[in-house]
Amino acid sequence: MRRLANNPAEREEAEKVATAASGVAEVRNLIEVDREGASADHDLCRRLRVALQDAESLADAEIRVAVNSGLALLSGNVSAPAQRYKAERVVRKRGVAAVRNEIQVAGL
Repeated sequence: MRRLANNPAEREEAEKVATAASGVAEVRNLIEVDREGASADHDLCRRLRVALQDAESLADAEIRVAVNSGLALLSGNVSAPAQRYKAERVVRKRGVAAVRNEIQVAGL
């Protein structure tokens, strides 16, 4: 298989899918990782983490951020719904392509 992956995890996932396909005896993974895209995602992720740490009312929140191809994934735990929405607003203002908010609110 040949193509360009956005990150190493995407490359590995493609290999797993190909290996699991019915009738496949062997997989030779020639997928290359787009280092430029991965670097951009890494830089964006770092900026988002700083923005969340600096945001008023989110200092004590346990929020994790991952970025893949400009898509930000938010996860973790907060104590109030307002914190969940605030985190998403902070991230959306930082140039992400989209946000997937999986932050859990304690007690809900």
